[in-house]
Amino acid sequence: MNTINVSGAGLSFGVLAAALILLLGIWRKRRDLGTRGMWGTLGMLALTSLGEALLVSTGFTGRFMLAGRGFVGLAFLSLLSLALAFLPLYVAANWVEVILRQTRPSAEP
Repeated sequence: MNTINVSGAGLSFGVLAAALILLLGIWRKRRDLGTRGMWGTLGMLALTSLGEALLVSTGFTGRFMLAGRGFVGLAFLSLLSLALAFLPLYVAANWVEVILRQTRPSAEP
């Protein structure tokens, strides 16, 4: 089963993305936006890690396996796990857009 978010690359990329959002905010002189973006990314990482832990817990996967969907259930859980791993990166990309939009130099005549 794909547990990329609980332990592995998903967790590492999420933490790295949060740090880069903070650095972007500091670099663009909007530390407040960088801090909010960092906490938003880390919060989504925590939520998806919790969701991932619930998905791979024996109680939830046991119901899928007992329902006679062995391979299909396992494939579904793996794909759902992979999708959850990308949510923190999506939030981080959204914060990049917010920071860049808020710090865009205004065109003065």
